[in-house]
Amino acid sequence: MQKGLCAAIGDFDGVHLGHARVIDAAVNNPYGLTPAVYTFESNCKKARVITGNEAKTELIKGLGIEKIIFDSFTDIKNMPPERFITDVLIKKHKISAIVCGEDFKFGKNASGDISTLKALCSKHGLWFEAVKLFDFAGKKLGSSAIRELISEGDVSSAADMLGHFFFVNGTVVHGKRLGSKNDTPTVNIGFEKGSVVPAYGVYITYCTVEGERYRSISNVGLRPSVEQASLANIETNIFDFNKDIYGQSIKVEFLKMIRPEIKFKKPELLYKQIQEDIQMAKAYFNGEYNE
Repeated sequence: MQKGLCAAIGDFDGVHLGHARVIDAAVNNPYGLTPAVYTFESNCKKARVITGNEAKTELIKGLGIEKIIFDSFTDIKNMPPERFITDVLIKKHKISAIVCGEDFKFGKNASGDISTLKALCSKHGLWFEAVKLFDFAGKKLGSSAIRELISEGDVSSAADMLGHFFFVNGTVVHGKRLGSKNDTPTVNIGFEKGSVVPAYGVYITYCTVEGERYRSISNVGLRPSVEQASLANIETNIFDFNKDIYGQSIKVEFLKMIRPEIKFKKPELLYKQIQEDIQMAKAYFNGEYNE
């Protein structure tokens, strides 16, 4: 077999436990080929994404992959299955072995399945492995189910299926500094266009700044008590933290939803509730949280 890449192929949105199993097969391929992932610049099903390309890269590389190929789905979606294998995977990207989930479809109108892929790999001298689907609590584990859980605010169940906390990376932008005036300073980041947004509410979170992870709480929503914004953002109060980080990149991981977003009639009621939310989050981190 010609030396080259062993590529796990798929959309890999969320990089969940099932994806990790496929990727592991590429990393531990029997030919010592360079482990790679072949994926797409945008979601091939046009769904809201769990992980943007930056987050996807972070997670995939953490699983031992040495090379990630982001291709344009628009460029390949109308190719017949064999042309995709020969022109794209073999000739363009020098892929010598392919790993995918057993429900993988490819080619124009998703006309190719793993039987097609197995036959084409045999014809063109590529090693091939189809990885059995991952069942979770008796259900198929998939990005669609995880996306729905996040949208409902059930980020703890989503984390169980992901194998990691759902997280958002972003650059800190200036807010109205209302929290600072009320002893609850916050940092604000937005969502990437087309990404999944958790149900509006307050969450127990981790916030990573300059490689250091802090405990925190975060509000996701439109901030109806102070401004009624047109676009949802994440507003995070980082515990035991007092630095100016405007313009810096941070990571917010979602552990558990505390409550839905509420419109308070008076600002003092809002800040009283925020203090209660902070105490609840601290109790959670200290193992003293009761449902």
